[in-house]
Amino acid sequence: MIVRTLPNSPDKQQRIYDTANPPPYFSSDAMKWMVEHDIDHLVVDVPSVDRASDQGLLTAHRLFWGMPPTVTDALHATRAHATITEFAYIDDGIDDGPYLLNLQVAPFASDAAPSRPFLMRLLPQ
Repeated sequence: MIVRTLPNSPDKQQRIYDTANPPPYFSSDAMKWMVEHDIDHLVVDVPSVDRASDQGLLTAHRLFWGMPPTVTDALHATRAHATITEFAYIDDGIDDGPYLLNLQVAPFASDAAPSRPFLMRLLPQ
């Protein structure tokens, strides 16, 4: 699933988010819905799926990866295969609709790695 927020001007690529201009984030209900609907790869144009001031709880991340609130070891994630790509700019020239996603992820041994989402439009037959 790819989520593009509005307004979607190119200045979003250099936007500075702070307390005066807080970014949107995903509710727990939204993340639960994605898990229930087997969304394995989430690409968003916001800095984080979590609220900026969540005291490090990372509730949305944990829900998406199937991690209990107190667990810090990713080995306990029930959805370790799932990915979240944040801060992606989704140009207005990319029409809404179905795509194949080639998520090119750098082979870092870390809890975060740079990725390059590559979209291929599916055409109706």
